Amino acid sequence: MKKEDDNQKLIRDATLLQLQKSNALEQQLKAIRHNTEQTEIRLLELQKEMKKARRSIRIFWLAELFGPILAIALILGGAWYVVRYAEQHYLGGESIIDKFLPRETASSP
Repeated sequence: MKKEDDNQKLIRDATLLQLQKSNALEQQLKAIRHNTEQTEIRLLELQKEMKKARRSIRIFWLAELFGPILAIALILGGAWYVVRYAEQHYLGGESIIDKFLPRETASSP
């Protein structure tokens, strides 16, 4: 009878130990799931930040590209304005090209 009681006690202790291990594993699994969820949330936040950064970089490169183009366009526009102003006020409306470059005559051989 004592051997049966000892066996019952051993079985009960083994069952309790398995239950404790199961509970510990369940807690670890919950912690892993929580960490996974937090990692996924952080990953989504980082992806949003990357999109913002890429957008900012694109805008920066557009500004870097169009800045010099705009400067050249302003210079050329200013030069065109100066030429038109000079034609109107100093040449009496005659074109600078017509004034300083020789024309080909219709009677040339």
